[in-house]
Amino acid sequence: FRLGTDPQNASSRLQVEVALASDGDGQVVTLAFIAMANVSYTLLWSDSLTTVEWARLQDVDASPIPRSIELRDSWDANTGARFYRVLTPRQP
Repeated sequence: FRLGTDPQNASSRLQVEVALASDGDGQVVTLAFIAMANVSYTLLWSDSLTTVEWARLQDVDASPIPRSIELRDSWDANTGARFYRVLTPRQP
C-alpha cells in the first residue's frame, strides 16, 4: 500500500521497464516507471545480490500527481551484472 497502488485492482502495480543500450564507453540502462501521486522513491544499485551495501542511483520526490520517471545508469559491462531495487518512501 505504501506504493500508492490499489490492492483490489490487479493492474495497479509498480512496473519498472528496463532497456539496455550500448554507448562508446559501456552499457546504459534505462529504468522507467510511473511514480504514483504523493509517493517518494529511492532507486539503488549493486553489482552483487549477496552484498548488504547498495549504492544510491537517484531519489524521486513525491508529487501531487502521478508521472512518468525515466532514469539512466551507465557502467562497464565487463565488471559483471548490475542489480536494481526501488524503495519507498525515499530513504535518508
